[in-house]
Amino acid sequence: MTGNLFYQASPIRIIDVFSGIGGLSLGWLQAPSKRAIELVSAVDADPTLEEAFAWNFPKSRFLHHSFGDSLKEDESKILLHKANIGPKDVDVLLAAPPCQTFSAAGKRELDADSRLVFHVCDFAKALLPKIVLIENVPEFSRAQEGRLLGRVRVRMADAGYDTEVMNFSAAAFGVPQMRMRCFTLAIRKDLDWPSRSTLLDDLRLADKQRFVPRSVEVDNNGYRFWREPLAPTTVGEAIDDLPKLEAGEGDQEMVLSSEPTSEYQRVLRRDEARLFNHVAPKHSPEMIAAMSSLKPGDTPQEMAAHPLRRKDYFRGAYARLDPHQPAMTITTQTQNPGSGRFTHYRDNRVITVREVARIQSFPDNFRFFGNQAVQRRHVGNAVPPFLAQAIATALLPLLEG
Repeated sequence: MTGNLFYQASPIRIIDVFSGIGGLSLGWLQAPSKRAIELVSAVDADPTLEEAFAWNFPKSRFLHHSFGDSLKEDESKILLHKANIGPKDVDVLLAAPPCQTFSAAGKRELDADSRLVFHVCDFAKALLPKIVLIENVPEFSRAQEGRLLGRVRVRMADAGYDTEVMNFSAAAFGVPQMRMRCFTLAIRKDLDWPSRSTLLDDLRLADKQRFVPRSVEVDNNGYRFWREPLAPTTVGEAIDDLPKLEAGEGDQEMVLSSEPTSEYQRVLRRDEARLFNHVAPKHSPEMIAAMSSLKPGDTPQEMAAHPLRRKDYFRGAYARLDPHQPAMTITTQTQNPGSGRFTHYRDNRVITVREVARIQSFPDNFRFFGNQAVQRRHVGNAVPPFLAQAIATALLPLLEG
């Protein structure tokens, strides 16, 4: 008898660069897999993330590393040394380089941040993972009339990868938010995976069907995931079980005593009785009075005499959320009601960090640290974990053999 019956496959190992708060990583860790999944390390230039990673990813190492503007040949080697890894030591490289200059809300001008994506290509060449997944806004694929993405694909080809570019709506995968994202998927050319085109087709089909976490199962990692295609998740289904707050009320930690009203809430609660980051910012009496005259889904920019109406403001400024629809794209400025449709549909205040996290599909046991501005930047910049989980679910069969 051979020892094969007692063989246990090694874990699928991941490294996440430009990790932000770890939405991409969390999505992969939540995905159902026949093998254990391990986040080896996360890398980001923001030192304020360290406390959050220590709490949310206690088995992973967070590395504070700032990629330079100039592409130094040895920078990828420096990072490999910092992370204590070598070529082919990890299976998956995740990356979400800064996207502000590409976004529709940004200036759409290429600057130093725009060139950071090339460091991902260099790191892939040095590390040689089986899969590289780069996330950005859809405008990334159109920057410089497509030339920037073209340069990325050429660099990845030189590193030994075939690439695919796909745009997905987060709402299609159960996230209660109309958030479009562009994913550049690179697969190492020497790996003969005949099923990969079928899996990618399945993923594109899933994007058209819309998924929410309805049928709850638990895999070997103890995470819950979903199977059934249903209607998009709404804002109300995401947050209507959370405690009612007036402006200025709330606490960084409280007890959640209510029952969930939707399966989405049940999945994100994770049997966690504690509720983190549910603090409502203060507003002036004038702002509260102006908010109180808005009904759910209203925008003052379409109301002739409303005190919050501004001729030069976009339609969503100061608008209330609609509990019966997904939210529009969450940003880093959710503390400012004039920056978007961030006013609670019922309470006269903007949504809390926990409510933003629910709309981004972070579970309730995921905690954010720092002051309000830092917390909102972390959660607003994140990749929705449910979106990352859906992509991981399609790709993991390639790695499980």
